[in-house]
Amino acid sequence: MSESEDTSIHSLQIKGVDSVLDNLANCGYGTLEKLARTNDRELRRIRGMGPRTLEKIKEAVKATGIEWTGKPYNPIPLGPLIKLDTNAPVMNLRDWFAGQALTSHWSSDYSPMKAAEQAYKYADAMLAERVKEVDDE
Repeated sequence: MSESEDTSIHSLQIKGVDSVLDNLANCGYGTLEKLARTNDRELRRIRGMGPRTLEKIKEAVKATGIEWTGKPYNPIPLGPLIKLDTNAPVMNLRDWFAGQALTSHWSSDYSPMKAAEQAYKYADAMLAERVKEVDDE
């Protein structure tokens, strides 16, 4: 589905949440339909998304006539997209974690393929812990 102007999350007119709407769009939740199919736990991971902001956004989406189902929708199953600066390419969190692990645990004993495999094992462990941490709250 394309993100038409009428379903874009930027069509919501909510005072003080523009940066959160930008963060949502950057993480793959660019339409009201996608947003309405997302559970609260997933949305709370978005930078700037607190409980009051989430309620404001839910009310605004419902006011457009779109039903808020709250059924999980994760456009990026490997973690949210991140952008390190304005000119940097976007990557998912798993890739970023793997890159950090690769630079931290590099060994000349590893072939490049083995080093990459090990880095992604670390990344997967970090993502699993991240989900566990959110569940514990």
